[in-house]
Amino acid sequence: MSEEIKKLEEKSTGIIKQANEIVIISQQQYTAAGVFLKGVKGLMKEINATFDPIVKKAHEAHKEAKAQQKKHLDPLESAERTIKGKMSNYYLEQERKRQEEQAKRDEQARREEQKRKQELDEQAKKWEEKGRHEKAEERRALKEDVMVDAPIVAPQVEEIEGVSMREMWDFAIINETQIPREYLIPDEKAIRQVVKAMKAKTNIPGVKVFSKKVVAA
Repeated sequence: MSEEIKKLEEKSTGIIKQANEIVIISQQQYTAAGVFLKGVKGLMKEINATFDPIVKKAHEAHKEAKAQQKKHLDPLESAERTIKGKMSNYYLEQERKRQEEQAKRDEQARREEQKRKQELDEQAKKWEEKGRHEKAEERRALKEDVMVDAPIVAPQVEEIEGVSMREMWDFAIINETQIPREYLIPDEKAIRQVVKAMKAKTNIPGVKVFSKKVVAA
């Protein structure tokens, strides 16, 4: 630790305690507090003057390190995006084919189920024509149990250890006027700029303007 920094540390030690012990119930104490405040601000100025060059040097070193890191990472991230895009396209194409095949099997199963039920209807009709109503009802009752399940088409892409395909949901705003109010965030930065400029003359619906006194030194 340099001698200059050591002196600053000695000066700043106890500042909080002194500030907590100050009591202001008279003009004299108010004036004394103002003198103390200016002393605090002066010490802050000394500290900034001492550490700003150090901070600046560290910041510049950090920026340079980040720039070098980015220089090496950029081509890798580009390669990552390229490979991920190609893998995603392949996966989606295989999934499309799987769904297409599954739809065909589902349709075949539906037709087979319909065919079996129709056969039972025809059998029931023949029994009715023979006057065997009890047999006809038995055939119709069997229709309720007819169910043909389509074979499930297995995923076409095998999983790779350490690599997974996860589903991500996103959104696009197509009509801002229809968005519910609870999803709208007021632009506080823009409002604050107007308030600072217009002060008491500010007229923004839904916004209450007020002032407050703060001590400046």
